[in-house]
Amino acid sequence: MDTICWHCTQLIESPIITEPHEQLTALKSRAGATIYRCRSCRTMFEFTDDSIYLLVTNPKSQRVAEARCA
Repeated sequence: MDTICWHCTQLIESPIITEPHEQLTALKSRAGATIYRCRSCRTMFEFTDDSIYLLVTNPKSQRVAEARCA
């Protein structure tokens, strides 16, 4: 994975942050969820009404993650 900026690291590690930081740009919105990408480090997140998800965008990394879960 590429280097994650300080803002995204804080977002990933903190259970109390519920709002996007200033470097996140909305890419797609639908009822109850919005996908954001960081302008600094290109990390992607999905914000829903009750959760925040870190999105894996590298297909190779995604296959490795799926294999570990199987």
